[in-house]
Amino acid sequence: MSAESTPLIQPSRPAPNRPLNAARDLLRRNHSLFSGVTSQLERSGLGAEDSPRRNRCSQLTLSVMGISVVVLIAFYLLRPTNEPFAKRKMYDRALDVEDIFDHLRAFSSLASKHNGTRAVGPGYNASADYLIGRLGSYAPCKPTTQTFTVPIWTQDNPASLSTHGLVDVILQEGRDFTQLRYGGGNGLVNVQGARVSPVHGHPCHLSSYNGSRDSLTLIPYPLPANCSVWEAAHHAETSKASGIIFHLTKPRSGRLPNPRARLTQWRQGDPLLGIPALMTSHSTGQLLASGSLLRINLSTSSSYTLATTSNVLCLWPGKKSSSDAQVLVVGSHLDSVPAGPGLVDNASGASSTLSILLSLHRSGFQPSSSLLFAWWGAEELGLLGSRAFVHALSQGESLAGVSRNNIVGALNFDMLASPNGIPLIHNGESAPAGLTTGSRVIQEEFEMYFEQANIPYELEPMWGGSDFLPFLLDGIPAGGILTGAGEVKSPEERREHGGLARTPRDPCYHRDCDTLDNVNRPLLDLTSHAAQWAIVGLAAQPGLRDRLEMAG
Repeated sequence: MSAESTPLIQPSRPAPNRPLNAARDLLRRNHSLFSGVTSQLERSGLGAEDSPRRNRCSQLTLSVMGISVVVLIAFYLLRPTNEPFAKRKMYDRALDVEDIFDHLRAFSSLASKHNGTRAVGPGYNASADYLIGRLGSYAPCKPTTQTFTVPIWTQDNPASLSTHGLVDVILQEGRDFTQLRYGGGNGLVNVQGARVSPVHGHPCHLSSYNGSRDSLTLIPYPLPANCSVWEAAHHAETSKASGIIFHLTKPRSGRLPNPRARLTQWRQGDPLLGIPALMTSHSTGQLLASGSLLRINLSTSSSYTLATTSNVLCLWPGKKSSSDAQVLVVGSHLDSVPAGPGLVDNASGASSTLSILLSLHRSGFQPSSSLLFAWWGAEELGLLGSRAFVHALSQGESLAGVSRNNIVGALNFDMLASPNGIPLIHNGESAPAGLTTGSRVIQEEFEMYFEQANIPYELEPMWGGSDFLPFLLDGIPAGGILTGAGEVKSPEERREHGGLARTPRDPCYHRDCDTLDNVNRPLLDLTSHAAQWAIVGLAAQPGLRDRLEMAG
């Protein structure tokens, strides 16, 4: 899971099963309705005493007709899929968490051979090769890759920031300030004795930077709506500023925000920032803005490299293969952060979707709608793999035999085994306007699994942080499950789900300790089966597009 735009958690009680409740209400209403019909027949004298048998037959016929209608409507509302329930249970039993752990062990071994990481580069490439090898031998689809270029930013040495003149202060990196990712240019940058120039006006209007030449531009943070860190920083650089300092407008506990000072949907040929960019605490920002006589020394050492990486794609054709084929994307990112092997984030999701694909194929499952299993690269660099995929399709390209108009929905599985985690379902109500109904249908498939297993869960908004986002932004319903990252588990969640209160759901999130020992096996067993349940339920529907577009 990408640290940028990580969703805010909004715990809620398990949402009701809407189709089930609707069917129950319908049955209750029609029970009264058909009781009333019978009473009215009796009062009207239809088929009077001279025809008691005819009277009884008429009542029986109407009652049977009414009950049949109710049963048919209830069956439609209750049906999660065209796949028989018994078969779904059979597929559920066939999926073995030990198979998932076999893949996790393989990814762990690959990370240990590549400096302890599976980030973009040799570690990721080895992970993709392993995946392709398993798919090529056992899967019902032929794996292909989509290659694309990404910018890799590295902070080579610690940054320094100090004030001189009115007051001499050496500020501490990590507490008083942090260097933004993709902020610092290529190589060593030293800014000595610079004045501070507060931005005047809207930070995403170029005219607000008229006094920024040869100064360190001071920009309040958070930024206004529809104004990005990249846009503000790019305006400052265009205005010949020596560097950029974002400062918090209010005191905040914990780590300083560290957004990327880069185009969100960066593609090869797009610009990268060439001057330093920092984020400071509220108190540091007040110090820097304290007087015109203050002078600042700033030093950063960082570098950019461009790398070629890939998505791994495998299309399992549905029963109806044509240009009008309906495709459900089943996605999970394959890369880790550079800091560690990423066994929970996200070998847990990647291994689960691989095992689900192979297990369903062995069990004889045949989807009605096609399934595109996708393992995204460069998610940890800002969802660049899924963004590259969606962008290519939006430009008219076809990848793995799939065009944009084929895709009807997208599932995302990112972090399925957090050690202190809880079952989380993405809330379809948080999807953009026009996509809530389809996303809610996806949500209800996961709810069905947890409810029939009597397992409590919470709802998680889809506001960013993982690979569902590019699909939502392109008008495609999405959903999925996860178990949590760095968010702290509340006492209420501890009472409901167990674990440790006031402790992160994954204390090893984006750290080198995200190893096999960090994987929550019982939770992985649960979430992988929930994932498969939803995949089967959705893919077994031949009219999936209509269901996702027209559900109400």
